[in-house]
Amino acid sequence: MNDSSLILIPGAQHGGWCWRRTLGPLRARGHDVHAVTLTGLGERIY
Repeated sequence: MNDSSLILIPGAQHGGWCWRRTLGPLRARGHDVHAVTLTGLGERIY
């Protein structure tokens, strides 16, 4: 079991959704994984 935390940061014009396929396998290996969407690239909730 790994005790590692990972923050996945996408490149330009991408958001946290681009890590969709990667999250499951990393979590299955025991990592605490978070995929972020940087400001200005996500959906806005008013």
